[in-house]
Amino acid sequence: KAEDVLEVLPDVLYVARGAGVEEVKDFHIFSFPGDVEYDPFGDDFEPMDLSSILEFVSVLVQEIKTHQSQKVLYVLDKGHRQVANGIFLLGCYLMLTKLKAVKPDLIRKALGGWTTALCSPERKKWSDTSDFSLSISDCWNGVWRATTLQWVRQLPVDGPQWGEINVPLFEHYRNPLNGDLVQVVPGKMIAFREPVDLGSCQYTDVEGERWFSPSYYTDVLCHLGVDTVVALSRVSYDSRVFERRGMRCVQLQMRDPDSPTRGVVEAFLRLAAQAGTVAVHCEVRPGQGGRGFILLHR
Repeated sequence: KAEDVLEVLPDVLYVARGAGVEEVKDFHIFSFPGDVEYDPFGDDFEPMDLSSILEFVSVLVQEIKTHQSQKVLYVLDKGHRQVANGIFLLGCYLMLTKLKAVKPDLIRKALGGWTTALCSPERKKWSDTSDFSLSISDCWNGVWRATTLQWVRQLPVDGPQWGEINVPLFEHYRNPLNGDLVQVVPGKMIAFREPVDLGSCQYTDVEGERWFSPSYYTDVLCHLGVDTVVALSRVSYDSRVFERRGMRCVQLQMRDPDSPTRGVVEAFLRLAAQAGTVAVHCEVRPGQGGRGFILLHR
């Protein structure tokens, strides 16, 4: 149907909704993400992370280059989440590959009505209600802001360094089996999983989930230049492990999954302004309270 096909770049790139498209005359069929997946927390979902964005853009650039005699048709599975993530990735392609960067407001106009809400209000594991929603525009604005700060750069990228992001390092530590740690603001803010005391063990696997001791994180955090560790909950580990490596440990207690009070927010902002690189963890996992603080600070 006409409403299920959208022209992105005339005579070059199109996008279609609906699985099962196998052959269309004068078109090369392309699909993504393949083996790229997001590990959800409860019933939430979100756009692909930085390494997945880079992979998508690189693959699409190669697809267009290889099939110059054809138009490329990017096919999305039908479904709100699949279409939303696909449109988000297309917008990132336009921002990160054009000779003159395309700003989010122009991308919104180009992609028309397909740029509606990126996701339904997030339903957390512990609740069926949400106090926020996220749009595709919000996420594009975040990527655009990252390019203006030169955290990420337009393609082509030489080697593993993408702006200020080392892609292999990012992929390694964001993996829940390697620390569940993300450098969200390069050189300033890091979110990581709450450590637990494990005696002499560096990590342990419990019911399909991996937990890490403070000693596992110390070398990583020192390498990243962390001088302050902030806990957004009552800690269940010996913070002296970090302190012995020269890191200041601070607790700003709030109850997960509640939003922070104004007093906690102000205390965190004062702390971040005075510190060098700050590593934040909360009680559950880094995608929750810790990142909220990081985004607010930036």
